[in-house]
Amino acid sequence: MTTGRSPLYLSLPLDRTPLDPYRPGRWSAPVGWATPPAPDGVPVATATALLVALVRELGEARTVLLTGACRTEHQATAPLHAFPAERTEPRLPPTAEAERSLSRPLPEAATVPARGHLHDRPDGAVVASVACAAGSDPVAEADLGLIERDGRWHLFASADLWHEETARRLATRLTALRTAAEDTAGEGTAAEDTAGEAVDGGDWRPVGELVAQAAARAPHAVAVEQDGATLTYARLRARVAALARRLRAVGVGRESVVALHLSPSPELVVALLGVWEAGAAFLPLDPRSPRERTATVLASSGARLLLTDRSPADAPPFAGPRLTVTAGDDADPATESPGERRAHAGQLACVFHTSGSTGTPKGVMFTHRELAAFSLAMRDAFRLGPDDRVLQLAPFGFDVLLEEVLPVLVAGGTVVIPETPLLESGADLADYVARHRITGFELTAPYWQEWVATLGGEGRGIPSPVRFVAMGGDRVEPEQVAAWREFGVPLVHVYGLTEATCTTTTFRLEPAGSPEVATPPLGTPLPGVRVHVLDGRARPVPPGGTGELYVEGGLARGYLGQPGATAARFVPSPSGPPGARCYRTGDLVRVDHAGRLEYRGRVDQQVKLRGFRVELAEVQAGVARHPAVRQCVAVVREDRPRDRRLVAYLVLADGAAAPSARELRAHAESVLPAFMVPSAFVVLPALPLTVNGKFDRAALPPPPAAGGPTTGAGRDRPPSREAAVTRLLAEVLGVERVGGDDNFFDLGGHSLLAIRLLARLRAEWGLDIGLRGFFQEPTARGLTRLLDRRQTGRADYDVLLPLRPSGTEPPLFCVHPVTGLGWCYAGLARHLPADVPLYALQNRGINAPGRQPADLDALVTDYLGQIRAVQPDGPYRLLGWSLGGNIAQAMAVRLRREGQRVDLLALLDSFPAHTWDAGAPPGTRGEGEDDVFAVVLAEFGAAPDSETPWDDTPGEVLLRHAGPRLAESGLDPDLVAAVASAAARTVRLVRRARVEPHDGPTLLFTAAAGDGGGRSADLWRGLLTGPLVTQRVDCAHEEMTGPEPLSVISPVLHRHLASVPRPVAL
Repeated sequence: MTTGRSPLYLSLPLDRTPLDPYRPGRWSAPVGWATPPAPDGVPVATATALLVALVRELGEARTVLLTGACRTEHQATAPLHAFPAERTEPRLPPTAEAERSLSRPLPEAATVPARGHLHDRPDGAVVASVACAAGSDPVAEADLGLIERDGRWHLFASADLWHEETARRLATRLTALRTAAEDTAGEGTAAEDTAGEAVDGGDWRPVGELVAQAAARAPHAVAVEQDGATLTYARLRARVAALARRLRAVGVGRESVVALHLSPSPELVVALLGVWEAGAAFLPLDPRSPRERTATVLASSGARLLLTDRSPADAPPFAGPRLTVTAGDDADPATESPGERRAHAGQLACVFHTSGSTGTPKGVMFTHRELAAFSLAMRDAFRLGPDDRVLQLAPFGFDVLLEEVLPVLVAGGTVVIPETPLLESGADLADYVARHRITGFELTAPYWQEWVATLGGEGRGIPSPVRFVAMGGDRVEPEQVAAWREFGVPLVHVYGLTEATCTTTTFRLEPAGSPEVATPPLGTPLPGVRVHVLDGRARPVPPGGTGELYVEGGLARGYLGQPGATAARFVPSPSGPPGARCYRTGDLVRVDHAGRLEYRGRVDQQVKLRGFRVELAEVQAGVARHPAVRQCVAVVREDRPRDRRLVAYLVLADGAAAPSARELRAHAESVLPAFMVPSAFVVLPALPLTVNGKFDRAALPPPPAAGGPTTGAGRDRPPSREAAVTRLLAEVLGVERVGGDDNFFDLGGHSLLAIRLLARLRAEWGLDIGLRGFFQEPTARGLTRLLDRRQTGRADYDVLLPLRPSGTEPPLFCVHPVTGLGWCYAGLARHLPADVPLYALQNRGINAPGRQPADLDALVTDYLGQIRAVQPDGPYRLLGWSLGGNIAQAMAVRLRREGQRVDLLALLDSFPAHTWDAGAPPGTRGEGEDDVFAVVLAEFGAAPDSETPWDDTPGEVLLRHAGPRLAESGLDPDLVAAVASAAARTVRLVRRARVEPHDGPTLLFTAAAGDGGGRSADLWRGLLTGPLVTQRVDCAHEEMTGPEPLSVISPVLHRHLASVPRPVAL
């Protein structure tokens, strides 16, 4: 049985304070069932549904007001529900309709405070109450109700309405109703399960079970991938079960909220499913969100546990217990099995926060049934299957995350999570999509428009693996839609709101279809969803008219801890069955001639900005918290086409000095998420008013020169490149002049303008500048320095470096030597046949020092993921010089163990780690990390001698010994220091690893000069057990990849590759 979509649970143990609601003028009687001491608590919803069914049987009341003061451990309060006369059934047969009565959802039509006196009740209304604590006013005010006392429910009734005998008959009838409902639901079902399962119906499955079904179909398929590291469905299920076991061990259960403070990673997906497996609901907290806002959301959520991958210093403040997850957490699929507890339909699944009109975020409560229906519907809308690889781009905490993850897992596809944010420029995104064979992804409308403009301006198309792109969040320009058609890729326009479980309608724009569609309409509803377009009096508007959009079906439970806001936005359906609800979206839409919905605007102050829905009241409240600000009004302006900016107008406190734009921006960033931070701040003596004394938005002035220059007016004429950068900044910002040290964001810039700026820089100089770097130095002078440093291109340090990506043969993958860099293999392209693609693997620690694998096994997993992104299956060809040979040998062992064919393992003067004399590989001159660093210095043109002091920092040593060379080449000393640190770490993990034998063919090239000589074949004995060919090269170890040695090595490689039989396609 259920009370609809808002079951509340009473947590045990109860407060056993003596209760005495049975004052004179009341009749009371026990109704015959005890409160079971279930660990997850007794559902007050069960008692509520029974009481409502009982009142409906009376058939005497025109209205039933249901209120309560039920306190859970989350301090939640039961909402009030009103049942208008036309929705109250006159009389129900004694038991035949019990199940139907109890399974009908309660419509939410009005709100009365859970505490306080009920004034102005409608004539003839019956006030019913369910309470679990003494002394609550609603109990005293109620005419009929249930109260828990000493582990049993008691019915009380007003003597003003019923005789004592009638009250006792009501108690008997109430017990009969409960018995009938239990018989229908089945024997042995816990009360909270009964409350959910009666409405589940059909063969619905929660998302966790749908993912488990996908795992059963293909356990070894990749479920989640991040920059080469993969997580199969079997291992995902095992890790989910292991996490659920940990959560249950600390008391997490149904209706518990678990806060997740995690970086984008496979662990994030494990956490979502693991919380559900434990029976709880998750609350996502974006680590990039301001700490103060995160603390507010966390405190108001009632979360009982925090799950994080951060240290206590970096995690948000939380008084309750916390669990830490790391990338090393793992589980054995053979020993971990998922639990058997199934989520019921109305059970809380997760809470996502949206911008709040009162100035604070609102938590939207999703239920399992709606999430499951949504996941299946979006799987079908995107036409997803097991071969799809979908990119996860949305920030954690933004509900689009669910759309990027759940439908993909339900379909058995792969969720690809970038290690770093990708929405930095159209080129970065396109390159990543091509390299990782992405088949689909979703962008907000503004980002989509910038991406289309960037690709079109560069004459580029959509990478070939892409089958669809989803877009939503705002209107788009017809010229962008026309340009998109030329790409030949379907565009799926999605529309929805968090309160309606993410997505409500979709429209699929095929390249050759719907030529009359200049811009995509909102589309048609998902299965199980209905939409209504109503006027101000809740009446349907005629075709062609404009009205507010109401959504029925697929709705969230409501707002967490805000029954008033829930009742105001979730209203009875104008035409649905009793209990059906609608969500008032606040969006104005028009129905066109074909019955499609067109977005026309808002009925309130909520705005859409760069794809996000923003309540201006929350922006105003955040800015006004600055001590110098007395009043704040926020508006969105579009003073130039396609440049919508959020502007804050301020009135200062008496006697306060005007803070700088930089100070105001820093303050806003500390209390608001990034998409709510104003682009410009304007100080006014007073807010403009109309003649009637009302605030006049139309009279607000535009920001002066988008903020105006703040510094740099008296500087000398800048160098030519800096002058060009300043001119470009002024053009993009729409201002007359920009100083060399003026902050881009203080002048009104925002992330979309930054993308436009970086695209222009790429077109001017052919150099890619990421937003992360630009955010650190958002000035003309800083941007010029970034351009100077990027002459070599940052992509040169990616883990997978394409040296020659084209060719018809299987690629040759070359593993980096001790330096961690793969540049040394570039010379192979001149000697090997043109049809052999060539790639180098580089040390991950160069670009991401904090993400280096913990051991050699994890490093092998990482690198195999990288090469599989290019070549999913064998035959594989591997080569490694020095330390790279050790890693390549371990990769070959793993591939053979997994049943893959390895046609070539080539080792260039490599030695087994257990034979290294002093902890470092051959080719180094001394011992340990200092010696490795010396090799790195030599790689970059430095020549440290034996007197080099190694007590200084890597950066200081580099500047002293290689400063001129680094300055010449444009290399960043900090980057080279990262190379040295990553190299030392890799040496240590390779030396610690246990090496297994490789039984495939191997080519071993040895350096004739130096310590290597001809003894390396003997050293590898027992570890290379397959066919072995050795070749001496007349060079020293450190010269192995020079032009002359490669001219000897390459023909041997070529002959070997030519002699290997090609696989035959059957």
